[in-house]
Amino acid sequence: VALGDPGLLAPLGMRRLPSITERERHGRIALIPHLDHRGAESFRNLAERLGEQAHVVDTSRRPEAVIRSLASSSLVVSSSLHGMVIADALGIPAFFSMDSGFFLGGRFKLDDYQSVVEPSADRVGLIEELRNARDVRLACAGVSRAAVAHSQRELRQAITGV
Repeated sequence: VALGDPGLLAPLGMRRLPSITERERHGRIALIPHLDHRGAESFRNLAERLGEQAHVVDTSRRPEAVIRSLASSSLVVSSSLHGMVIADALGIPAFFSMDSGFFLGGRFKLDDYQSVVEPSADRVGLIEELRNARDVRLACAGVSRAAVAHSQRELRQAITGV
């Protein structure tokens, strides 16, 4: 049985991701509000606090454009599960914003997904706790690259039979 979110395969299907050096990526923080959270005060406030380091990813754009935008970032703050999934597939440390009142069912879907990718730390909290770029760096955590690669292999085989 393949475990994981099929979104882990999305970057693998792209022809070419931008070749961005770590220096170019350094300090860029992608803010990914769930579609229901676009325009949310908490994301606007964080973007203001981070200034030029922050870029809000428009998740209503084509998937390739969203993935390319994430690939140009060194950290991700997301209230979208699939924002986290793509960040994990790209190897970018991420933080999941679980602002009060936003999510029916609480952490269940996120915890289920995280049980597969083995994050190095709890990376869930309130966006209001992130006061500056240092707070974002400390809150973001990576996942096990081996666990992601294993999930990608299993998902690919389950979907394609190869």
